[in-house]
Amino acid sequence: MNTPGAPSRSTCDTIEVRGLSFLGLHGVYDEEREEGRRFDVDVEVDVPRADAAGSDALAATLDYRDIASVVVEVLEGPSVHLIETLGSTICDRLFDIHEAVLATRVVIRKVATGVPGNPATVGVRFHRLREDTRGPA
Repeated sequence: MNTPGAPSRSTCDTIEVRGLSFLGLHGVYDEEREEGRRFDVDVEVDVPRADAAGSDALAATLDYRDIASVVVEVLEGPSVHLIETLGSTICDRLFDIHEAVLATRVVIRKVATGVPGNPATVGVRFHRLREDTRGPA
């Protein structure tokens, strides 16, 4: 079932980059920003159903390396307190790198110590549509 307002799966292709892993100096607590924590990131980007398969040309689609580079730049960039800031920045930059990007889905997980129940990871999922980035009309 499609999310209301989301691109139809029949009219777009989804490019995935999964399992990116980084040591990042992000978090609310001093020890997170000093010692670092492992962050794992999965990204999905919807692009219009193109003739990439027919042309077999990289220029007809979005290069995985460009997607991964955005994540690397943000995760290895300046320290921030919240995963929400990281995810929002990644989504915004994915829209910036290619005008054909219709929607983004980003999952960021990190190893968190001192959380009750001792979860393996904590994280946030982001879903953004291009029209969400255009602001009021």
